[in-house]
Amino acid sequence: MNISNVEENNKLYRSLSEDKKIISVGYSHIVLNERKKGTVVAFGENENGECDINDWKDISYVFAGDGYTLGVKFDGTICVAGNSEIKNFEGIRVKKVFPGSSSLIAIRQDGEILYSKQCDEMIPPSIKEFLSTANIKQIIYARFFSMNNMFVNAPVYVLLENGRVYPIKGTVMEVEAWRDIVQVIIHDNVDGGNTVFGLKKDGTVLAAGNLDEEEKVVSEWKDIIGILDGSICVFGLKKDGTVVCTGKEAKYVSEWTNIVQIAGGGLTAAGLKNDGTVLFSEDYPASSSWCTGDEIANCNDIIALDYGPNNIVAISANGKIYCCGQNIYEQCNCNGTVIFNDIKSVVTYQRQRDGRCVYCGGRFKGLFVKKCSECGEKKNY
Repeated sequence: MNISNVEENNKLYRSLSEDKKIISVGYSHIVLNERKKGTVVAFGENENGECDINDWKDISYVFAGDGYTLGVKFDGTICVAGNSEIKNFEGIRVKKVFPGSSSLIAIRQDGEILYSKQCDEMIPPSIKEFLSTANIKQIIYARFFSMNNMFVNAPVYVLLENGRVYPIKGTVMEVEAWRDIVQVIIHDNVDGGNTVFGLKKDGTVLAAGNLDEEEKVVSEWKDIIGILDGSICVFGLKKDGTVVCTGKEAKYVSEWTNIVQIAGGGLTAAGLKNDGTVLFSEDYPASSSWCTGDEIANCNDIIALDYGPNNIVAISANGKIYCCGQNIYEQCNCNGTVIFNDIKSVVTYQRQRDGRCVYCGGRFKGLFVKKCSECGEKKNY
């Protein structure tokens, strides 16, 4: 596949990944927004009805949580399927959502911040007051054991649009000194505890928390454009298309070149090359409970990757889905689903619905002649 097309299409797909996700890979189910048909479909565990979303229409964003599925319509209305406290958000109109596997923070269209019960109980009033006036870019969640020995998914850090990071739940306080941060991830260490990593605008990486010896190497990383939390290590994608890693996976990815995107799904990591092919750091087990990445590895027209705790999804140029990883709940049955004809038409439609420039996604300015504040192009719709 043409190299420039792969890189351009990958950028277009990732421009949707923040607040306009069309694919979400959860722990045990996968949600696809079939823009080609205007419908939404889910594959995998349905014990709580989280996959009962076939009647959803006009959806611009999807998220696969633990036991629930979240959808946001183009007009901001929230849809929820499954048995979860998130169900209380059904029908509310919002301008932004920050979901976790079992939690949700949402900003209403009037600016009010809403919290799911779990978040409401865990976040101190002083932090809520701070968040009410903050320009939030990302909420970072972590999983840990609660007092009754159950897994809890709670917000622990907030990344603001100005590049500042603040602790939400009395976690690692050093992050308050960080500046110019564009991405934050949390990595759970094998020996317990977790480490928080922040990618700076200048391509360097900061780390704080329960660092092990292998993780301290991130202080030497340069020219990083993306970081990824793998199951047992942390990956960094460099500007030159190579990949660095904190742990034993380094021996598998050290020779990778021309990588435009990295993804991680449980036992392995994947790298999308600029020729449309995909590399894997390790193979998934060949058994009835797993789908190997062999089919993806044989493709040469992949434009983007998506991933979750146990699965990696590859998207071809014509919108065809390929899935590998855990298949206990038959979530890999999403294989072969076609969700769009081409990514450019999806992004153009999304930007028009949002009232943005179709060329770059920027906002328009001007009283009589509307021009994009980013690229200067006139509004053409």
